[in-house]
Amino acid sequence: MKKKVIISLADEFGSKTSEIVASDLDMFFLKVDDYIDYNMFNSKEVLSRCGIEYFKKQETKFLNEALGFINTLYYISYDLFINNQNIFEKIDCEYIYIALSLEQLKNLNEKTVAINSIAFEDRDKFLRTISLTVKSEILVKKSFANKIVQKIKKQNQNNF
Repeated sequence: MKKKVIISLADEFGSKTSEIVASDLDMFFLKVDDYIDYNMFNSKEVLSRCGIEYFKKQETKFLNEALGFINTLYYISYDLFINNQNIFEKIDCEYIYIALSLEQLKNLNEKTVAINSIAFEDRDKFLRTISLTVKSEILVKKSFANKIVQKIKKQNQNNF
């Protein structure tokens, strides 16, 4: 069975929506970024004290560990995904992209780094090419979660 990995350019919204999806699919939920940070105790501190090489080794170790979990739906930030594509290429994953418009992203008022329209367009275009894309005009987590569950179930039926 393919690993299910959800990615969004809005971390808080994507993570909360992913939790609902996991529950609806009777799966465990793991926000991979938090798992790595927890296991490093403080990833920013590790990076500043030990350097990038050590940090990358630890990040890879904990990412591989996390991706070994069974019956787990993963939420991963765009940056962690991009920085570890070599790992994801080796694993049979089904990617689900929670696609928001730039306007929707701005309306969420998340504490995420501001993203300019050019960077948004590049990231959005890339994620649409590698994943099932779920979009909605309504910014309601449950509504997005229902759409994702429906797409996953439809995809699973097509694979059999």
